Amino acid sequence: MTHRPQAGRRFMPVKQVFCVARDVLSGMIMRMARAFRPSASPGLVRAVIVTAVTVAAVMFGAASEAVAYDPFDPPTGRTCAECHGLEGTEATTDTIAATRKGPHGNYGLTTRKCAVCHSVHSATGSIYLLPGNTIREVCTSCHDGTGGRGVYGVIKARTGDEPAASHSIEVTRTIPGGDPAGGPRDGAFSGPGNTLTCVDCHSPHDAGTIPRSAQTVEPFVGDRIRAPAGSETATPGALPTNRLLRRLERADGTFVERYGSDWCAACHRGWHLDAGATPETTRHPVAFESGGNWYYDRVRVVTGTNTTETAWGSLGGSNRGYVMPHEPGNMRAHYGEQRGVGPICQQCHEDARSVGGVLDGSPVLLPEQEFAVTFYPSIGATEPVPHDNPRFQVFPHESDQPVFRVTRSDPALPVVDAFCTRCHTP
Repeated sequence: MTHRPQAGRRFMPVKQVFCVARDVLSGMIMRMARAFRPSASPGLVRAVIVTAVTVAAVMFGAASEAVAYDPFDPPTGRTCAECHGLEGTEATTDTIAATRKGPHGNYGLTTRKCAVCHSVHSATGSIYLLPGNTIREVCTSCHDGTGGRGVYGVIKARTGDEPAASHSIEVTRTIPGGDPAGGPRDGAFSGPGNTLTCVDCHSPHDAGTIPRSAQTVEPFVGDRIRAPAGSETATPGALPTNRLLRRLERADGTFVERYGSDWCAACHRGWHLDAGATPETTRHPVAFESGGNWYYDRVRVVTGTNTTETAWGSLGGSNRGYVMPHEPGNMRAHYGEQRGVGPICQQCHEDARSVGGVLDGSPVLLPEQEFAVTFYPSIGATEPVPHDNPRFQVFPHESDQPVFRVTRSDPALPVVDAFCTRCHTP
């Protein structure tokens, strides 16, 4: 299937490895040498040791300070779980989701995860024994979009163009629609100068203890999964994960446990309209979690293509939740449980894709618009694969469409999409 293992994965810089090895081995071997030859010069012994360690480092392939993991040319004998799991097995789907957390959770007495990010005696950064001076620097030491397969930088790497929208990291503290009245609001985030940074949305340790805001949401089905190269048959539904998303705090002081509109509204409070709020003339209605329904993993989806029949399903790993059939000639009279209920945020703002056609006066999903994500054989002149839908799977980090609009007008496809007519056909 579908997802390339995270690229841009950087192992411990070789210079750092060398320094640690030199310091440890020098002390140990010097004590041994002095014990056997008390008259030997300390300088001579140290010079021999340093030379030996240097030669060993070169012989063992220490050729680069930033070795990005390439899933198309992986290190010989190294499996996905060695980087993403560091314990356990990748043999079955009931263990793969846990082991693929990499250094972000599932710590134990037999794991080797802490040292992936933290260096006790030779950290190159200035915070928490980490390899960077800011949270952004630390996170992008792995998730830097190298080769177009990471988080930020994917669109630029694959298209040569800057993204049309992004959640800017360590740039601003202003939240569009953050004020309940609809205007902007300044947030107190964790980046320099209270700017938004990675850990304001993600919990890097997948914490399950106090504070509540460090706990993560319940796992859900998304459009991307981690799978070994060549796993063409894997599906997103097989591996729900929590994406390390924090349980953000609502305005009433409770915490969001399921990803959906409630999660977005924790920051963008003024861009959501629920029952009894500001009239619809100023803001589009949004569905919040209610009665065990209306979150990312449980919305109304069409049951197939060219049909108006709907059922409960996940928005992730499918394009069937991005159209809302209605009675012909009445664009507000949606069928079934959707009648009188707005979309969740992600049904309008997600990775851009080709969705939305018309059949007998109602929005439907066309056969050529089904969800499809292939394993890219290469990144470069042959990219993109025309049939990938959505083309990118990087929401909510960046998008090639303004305001993370979910639809795209693509001349390579037979249908030109329109944002509103996915749900409202005049």
